[in-house]
Formats: sequence, structure tokens, C-alpha cells
Amino acid sequence: DAIALAHSVVVTALDGNDLDYSGAQQQVMALGSIVAAMKALGFADAPQLAALDDALGPLYTAVADDQKYDPDAYVTALKAFDAKVPQ
Repeated sequence: DAIALAHSVVVTALDGNDLDYSGAQQQVMALGSIVAAMKALGFADAPQLAALDDALGPLYTAVADDQKYDPDAYVTALKAFDAKVPQ
């Protein structure tokens, strides 16, 4: 389901896979799509969706500029996002 998929994307990244800029961009786009699907399919309630949307912001910021990309900042944002994903 969407929740397991979101956790899977996060776990893959936190295992050190694809922490380069292009991999991080793809992960953020995937997480954004997963959150949109969770909303459309009712897999999360309004407060959970608001928390996920708030947690996506720092992820988008982390990958906004390839010249300023910092894998450590990205990992921090990724962990914060994962903490908001419903269990």
C-alpha cells in the first residue's frame, strides 16, 4: 500500500542508496506522488496529510538546487518526513 511504499523509499535512501542529487530528486518526486495518492485514496486523515505536506517542504528545499545540495540536510529532512508517515 501507499504507506509501505513511502517507508520503502525512505529506507532505501537511508541505507545510503541513491543519495546523489539525481537520486534524491527522484525520491522526493516519488514521495510527493505517494502523498498525493494517499490523499486521493483516503489512506490518511486531514491532520496526517497536513503533517506530510509540511514534511515535504524541507525535502523539496533540499533538492531545489544541485549546486547547493547537501546529502546530510537531505537525510535529516527524509527522517523528519518518515516520522510523519502513518504507521
